[in-house]
Amino acid sequence: MTNHPITGPIFSGPQQQPFVCTTARAGLGQPLVDNQDAIGIPVAEEDAGGNYPQGGHGYPTEDAVIVGWSKDCSAETLIEYVYRTTAGAWMPLADPSASLPADIATTETMDGDTVPYIVRWERGTINRFIYSLAMLAPTTETDPWDPDQSLWNGKLIYHFQGGVAIGHTQGTTSGSRMLYDNGLSLGYAIVYSTGTKAGTHYNLQVGGETALMVKEHFIETHGVPEYTVGVGGSGGAIQQAVANVVLILEHAIYSVISPEGCASILWRDASKAEEAANALKLTAQDLESMGLVDG
Repeated sequence: MTNHPITGPIFSGPQQQPFVCTTARAGLGQPLVDNQDAIGIPVAEEDAGGNYPQGGHGYPTEDAVIVGWSKDCSAETLIEYVYRTTAGAWMPLADPSASLPADIATTETMDGDTVPYIVRWERGTINRFIYSLAMLAPTTETDPWDPDQSLWNGKLIYHFQGGVAIGHTQGTTSGSRMLYDNGLSLGYAIVYSTGTKAGTHYNLQVGGETALMVKEHFIETHGVPEYTVGVGGSGGAIQQAVANVVLILEHAIYSVISPEGCASILWRDASKAEEAANALKLTAQDLESMGLVDG
């Protein structure tokens, strides 16, 4: 048994350098110092309030005192609460067990419970990319590091993201995918990573590896989900369909990379979507027949 570092890699091979850290831009603060060899992004000395001379997206300016560099772009894990407003926005919440804001929305879970729409939101870094883990939190929860999972329906959604990029960056996050309303409102747990966003890189080995590591972290923190559903469009759909790492998803929902789109490209006729779907071989049964996954 090999205990791989949380920075990776496991099986994807040598990691890209240079690699641009974006933790500050994502609200996680500066990356952690991991070398004094001027490899990676410079990290500045901070005052007692966490302030330092910085420019755009949180990078130190020439006035900053550099205390080291970060090549792996790790960050301290952040767990906080947010709530959904009646206007459909997300707002920070200091304590779900205290008096709740007047504009907090409610949601009805799959189990039929109507509860204040409060979410425990964890963010950090895995395999050098920024990950997110979110689920409903009850008003009885007092410590985000000791989660009360009573509102979790036991099921997990992994939200992949599309785009096209060549890598060399930690990537930028998507708020609507990290806090995926359609799933959270029903009691699903939601995981997301910039490492499974094709708009960060298009290395499907790295993406599969990242998905594996993020799900492992979820299981270590919250237990084994009843099942995991992947959702994602375009490059987010391709990452699911390639099935290069198995036993991560039990179900997958594709969007944008649709049979209709394929038919429109090949035959300029979206009505041939069924023919395109058969040619694309998108189903689990197709993958099994080709020997790509176990039955």
